[in-house]
Amino acid sequence: MQAINASDIARLLRRMRDDGLSGWTASAVFRIVKGVLGLAQRRGIVTSNPCDGLTSAERPKQRN
Repeated sequence: MQAINASDIARLLRRMRDDGLSGWTASAVFRIVKGVLGLAQRRGIVTSNPCDGLTSAERPKQRN
């Protein structure tokens, strides 16, 4: 888990977008990943949450 970085998260989200998944789906996956990594940070498993390193352009947007 310590090997996961912001580039890995951005790559996952980009792949989801390129595969045609909806913004809602990507946002749901992002929230789950961010939550799991946040818990890992609080428990001392990782020193920082790599999701915090994403720019606003890299974060998924929910669109109808």
